[in-house]
Amino acid sequence: GVLNEKKHTSGADVFRLNFGLGLAGKCAETNKVIVTGDATLEKGWFQKNDQETGFRTRSMVSIPIMGPASGSQGEEEAVVAVLQVINKQDMENNVVAFADEDVVILKNYASKVGSVLRTKLQDFVKQKLEMDVEHQPKDSTSRTMLSIAKEYTSKKIDISNIKHNAMRKLSERMFSSNSSRALMAKPLTEDIEEDLSPATEMRKVAESDYRRSSTLTGLDNRSRMFVGSLEGLNMSDLEGGVGAVSAWAFNVIDLSPLQCEAYVYFLFEQFGLVESLKLNNQKTSNFIGTVLNSYRKVDYHNVYHATQVVHQTGWMLLRSGVDDVRSLGLLLGSLSHDVDHPGNNNAFEVASESELAILYSYDRVLERHHSSTALRILSKTHCNVLESEAFGAEDIRKVKMVMVNAILATDMNIHTSLLADVDALPREAFENIEAASTNKLDALMSTIIHTADLSTNCLALETAKIWGQRCISEFKHQASIEKKMGLPVTPFMAQLESEQDQAKTQYGFCAFVIRPWFTAISKFTIFDMNEAMTNLGQVIRYYDELRQQPN
Repeated sequence: GVLNEKKHTSGADVFRLNFGLGLAGKCAETNKVIVTGDATLEKGWFQKNDQETGFRTRSMVSIPIMGPASGSQGEEEAVVAVLQVINKQDMENNVVAFADEDVVILKNYASKVGSVLRTKLQDFVKQKLEMDVEHQPKDSTSRTMLSIAKEYTSKKIDISNIKHNAMRKLSERMFSSNSSRALMAKPLTEDIEEDLSPATEMRKVAESDYRRSSTLTGLDNRSRMFVGSLEGLNMSDLEGGVGAVSAWAFNVIDLSPLQCEAYVYFLFEQFGLVESLKLNNQKTSNFIGTVLNSYRKVDYHNVYHATQVVHQTGWMLLRSGVDDVRSLGLLLGSLSHDVDHPGNNNAFEVASESELAILYSYDRVLERHHSSTALRILSKTHCNVLESEAFGAEDIRKVKMVMVNAILATDMNIHTSLLADVDALPREAFENIEAASTNKLDALMSTIIHTADLSTNCLALETAKIWGQRCISEFKHQASIEKKMGLPVTPFMAQLESEQDQAKTQYGFCAFVIRPWFTAISKFTIFDMNEAMTNLGQVIRYYDELRQQPN
């Protein structure tokens, strides 16, 4: 059922369904996804809510959400909630049935909700117990139960004993300066399949590997290694030259890691930031080199993705009118937004009880790690870009806050809320931005970095296909590790062996996540997204045709 918090706190009735009642109850009881074009025709349809509210429910999908069976961490998992979405609409606002790709996307969302539930057990247990008591007769027995419930839930629930207290073993390998074509052509997972030992041994291995591979250590050695690495590199070696900075479709795949490093520095110079903000050349190159070299050699979230996002961020900044101080913060954030990314998602960090999950209290684990790592690199004397006579204390604070907020804005868990914010803005919202309020500037910063992070499917088709394969490779690798660790396999990563299955996942993401976002930002007068939207249309058609081919 649906709990309206305002009504609940005011003492009004709460709509609740018993286990097995209605389609939500049936979904919970059977642990199966239920999809229907007309819920009212289904056996067991619970019509009371429609009758009382006048609402007309038609198409519906119900998806089970898994969690600890008894509300205690470490317990065997069972269905603890149901995600129910109703009345899908087409472009003309007609109610239509949910498609297979909708279910894929919603399963992914349900998995994320399950991860949140695991970290919010205390609140949910307390709410459930209090609701159970409040719906019973107000006698001495129920008051005693309520007292017990409050006493029980006031104690801290131990979440340190989740099963499979182990992380995957991930070896860090430094990038060479050779061409990236071989890297992009072969999935790295072929080289890093691990022989995972029992949980206790794995934690020892994981902790050891984390200390060795994390960028929180060894920064001095890394920055010394790349001191002067930009010297003598002819920028004409980069495809597109100076014109590449202002072109949407710049492709980093053919660059070497050293050229990626040089291009990022080149972009800083082309923006005039080195001169206008009196940045120290050596410290700027040290910071860029150290950050890029701190990206792990994973399939997607690597030095090439970082460079691509820096470029798309720069493309949008050129059209925005943002001041130099904020531009510097946003470019630093885009450069660092996935630094030291392990190649898996936040849900995996939480489920595996990783060191990072514990360090960041299960909240936006990877994004907080990326921002912390970037700040640590920036704090090193030889990497301190902000050590300039042009900066006052307030400027330094502003750059750091823009950088951190930009990194946090790449969290896909807030994508829906960011899209709602963008939809609510008028088309001229970002005009005359130099006179805009702080809130509007923050909205523009988040819009730019989030767009840049989602941009690979809006590049030319052949380039987008390569990025798509890199992403699928990371998904498959995470799924294999989840299986070996005995963790539930993330649903949308579970079956990706055939080209058709991979295309279904890519189509769903491009058509129902990427396209709505780029459609929304296309309205802003300062951005011309025609090329991006044309590319995206071609990518969606490609995956749509491929997913419909017989296996």
